Amino acid sequence: MGCWCLLEINYRGLGCISPYYAKQSRRRALRLRRVAIPGDHAPRAPHLSTLPDQDGIRLYDLLRHAGHTLVFLQGEDSLGPSSAEVVGFANELRTRFVAEINPIAVRLEDTWNPADFDFPVVEDIGEEMHYAYDAESSSVYLIRPDGYIGFRSDWEDRDALKPFLETYLQ
Repeated sequence: MGCWCLLEINYRGLGCISPYYAKQSRRRALRLRRVAIPGDHAPRAPHLSTLPDQDGIRLYDLLRHAGHTLVFLQGEDSLGPSSAEVVGFANELRTRFVAEINPIAVRLEDTWNPADFDFPVVEDIGEEMHYAYDAESSSVYLIRPDGYIGFRSDWEDRDALKPFLETYLQ
């Protein structure tokens, strides 16, 4: 009788990594830590704080809805997108895919004002989520309803998500 370790189940190779991130990941491959990529189950992020209320919340609580979660990670560098750019991109996708997309923004610094967003904004306490998701720069993740990552890109290559969603959701 064999033993199964369910922690090793993943769908790597079935998601989409944007070309820009894939090229950059060759450099990142030298790291010794494992990071979340499409096909992996979304790593936990237990120390998030809702804004402006400052209530504690976990990532998995934010994923409890019918649809895909579009996660915008602000990134550790200060050259990321403005809140208007993030909201504009999210609204473009929500218009195209209606009820399929539920965005959230995860910030590290207060350059993203929650009042500018029409979707949840949370603070990454201790940078745990940014570390687990390899978000040195601003990143975009699509988490499927089953909790697995379907897409990952850096902000600069975010438009690669559109053809992926056209194929995946249509």
